[in-house]
Amino acid sequence: MGPGVSTRPKDVLELGRAIVDQLGIEHRGDTVDRWMAHHLAELIDAAETLEGQAKREAEDRAVELVLKLWTNRRVLPAAADPLSGYRDATKVLAAMLPPADPWRRFRQGNATERLLHDMFGAMAQLVMSGLLLTHGLELRNILDAEWDALSEPERLLVGTLDTWHEFLVTPAQDKTELDSVYRIMIAGEEEGEEQDASTAEVEEDERDPIEIDRAAILSHVETFQARLDDLVTQWREKPAKVDDPDDEVDDD
Repeated sequence: MGPGVSTRPKDVLELGRAIVDQLGIEHRGDTVDRWMAHHLAELIDAAETLEGQAKREAEDRAVELVLKLWTNRRVLPAAADPLSGYRDATKVLAAMLPPADPWRRFRQGNATERLLHDMFGAMAQLVMSGLLLTHGLELRNILDAEWDALSEPERLLVGTLDTWHEFLVTPAQDKTELDSVYRIMIAGEEEGEEQDASTAEVEEDERDPIEIDRAAILSHVETFQARLDDLVTQWREKPAKVDDPDDEVDDD
């Protein structure tokens, strides 16, 4: 049983209903998939309608099958996995989050580490923008029963990607503060008084929605690229050995 999955039979059966509904969306699916959806639906119906010992046995069989399917949902048709459209993106995002930043611990320690930390953030912004630009997110609505069964890390990644998507499909503002964007979008820090670009008013555009999103993401890519270029320039101009008080080690 994976983390996030309720142990209550009622909740597990509700998750089973969600799996049946999603497997039934694609009527042209494999015969085995259709049979599995039909079989699971029958077990759930029996668990909910029978009485006594027969009900308990049917409930046990249904719960066991639901948990097996949920645990192995990545090998089922894409419709059965609420994260099927997120998988590649979540792998990338996991490498962009603060725990993956080797300079995060030391960013308050010296100028070199702070600069490397900022470069990591700029690269993260570029990579996530590029991911959405080239692959997008094939999102579908995640049902309540599915959401409840996801693990906390999965929910975090989905929420972060949704936030990134919402932000990046809104054109970049001229005065976007990139350090603030990184802190809010990746590091998960609280937003201050500044206005999030995703809430800015946008004039009505008659272009194709996909082209509108593409243009918006490109505007962010250009902004993030400029930020990275500036950081690389700072790095090049930094002497090989810096007499920086922040870099000195206190022997006391």
